[in-house]
Amino acid sequence: MSRIIVAGGSDVGEIAYRWIDPIRASWRAGRAPEFCLMSMRDALRRLIEGGQAWSGVLLFVDDPMQATMLEGVLDQVVRHAMPAIVVARNPAELASDPESVGVLVEDFSCDGLVLSAELSALMRRQRAMVELTQEVRLATASAHGLAEELRHVHEELEIAASVQRDILPKRLPSVDGLETGLLFRPAGQVSGDIYDLCELDDGRVAFFVGDAVGHGVPAALLTMLVAHHLGRAQARGIASGDLRPARVLHELNQAMCERQFSTPRFATAVYGLIEPESGRVTLAGAGHPAPMVVDGGGSRMIETSGPLLGIFEEASFDEACFVLEDGQTLLLFSDGFESAFPNDEDADDGRPLPGRDYLHEFERVLGEGGAVEAQMERLARRIDTQRGSLHQADDLTAIAIRRSVRTTAGRIGTLREAA
Repeated sequence: MSRIIVAGGSDVGEIAYRWIDPIRASWRAGRAPEFCLMSMRDALRRLIEGGQAWSGVLLFVDDPMQATMLEGVLDQVVRHAMPAIVVARNPAELASDPESVGVLVEDFSCDGLVLSAELSALMRRQRAMVELTQEVRLATASAHGLAEELRHVHEELEIAASVQRDILPKRLPSVDGLETGLLFRPAGQVSGDIYDLCELDDGRVAFFVGDAVGHGVPAALLTMLVAHHLGRAQARGIASGDLRPARVLHELNQAMCERQFSTPRFATAVYGLIEPESGRVTLAGAGHPAPMVVDGGGSRMIETSGPLLGIFEEASFDEACFVLEDGQTLLLFSDGFESAFPNDEDADDGRPLPGRDYLHEFERVLGEGGAVEAQMERLARRIDTQRGSLHQADDLTAIAIRRSVRTTAGRIGTLREAA
């Protein structure tokens, strides 16, 4: 049964006779609530001890000395979100009091019939308020739980990003006759791109750029698998004396095809070798963007044919051989640059449409002269001026290898940026 606090001045009998009895008599919303008459002080005490035990409050204020106690009662009413009506000698003055916000104020001239209708309506609304409060409480608890789960996911992504960074070279090696620069910028915390550049015991330099198809954690996990099998394939080639780019990609492809993934997992890649002294380059590609050779006179693409890694177990990969002349730069890059420089129009989802403007940007930046490291930094700034560093659509990786026979110690530039 609903219980209503009725508090007022000393003449409780008048309150009962003039208002409470008519309220009971005219109550139409089922059984009338229980009206508990008490002083304002007792009302405050009861609300402090357990406001949830009461269904509403009906206050009669006819004495200015009640003002302080009334303020405390209204504070509890607001705290418990309870329906309340205040009947006052001067309702205009009370209605302007900030403490009465959300409280219905009536004049002493109102009769029990009006109060009955108002109190009944407020109590019906209160049931909806209670249900809404419960839903908000559940939603808040769910939000807190979701926030905690997101925090755990963020921590795990940070760990995954750290592990992935550990498999990538922290610094590219210095090699006589070569100047090298790197731009590595994941679109998120983890990357689907992978790269490597290392000097072999016979003086050659091996280079690799790969791109796992997809984004996020699945692509990042695939790059770790690629890195593992790439190292094994390169080691076997060195041990057998038959380290050829086509053979390395063939073994890498077979290893990926033998893996049983729950969903298809593919990757593109370019692997190659360069002899710093002669400038001879041999490379092979697997569905990856063709490398570019840039010099002061322009640029040309080094085309190779070979399918994506992880599709056809018996796929073959051809090789391209050429000489990187003094001052020329070999640029290897992932396909994220296709969306790094915007077209005139975007896709329906607001993402930049792929284009080939990036090739002109490569040619422009690498043809400006200066150290390779500075050129890669300029390329990064050019990317930022297009859409800003916070709107990167895909992972970006580029390795620039410039042959410089006058360089006695290669200057290695590294620009690795966290998401």
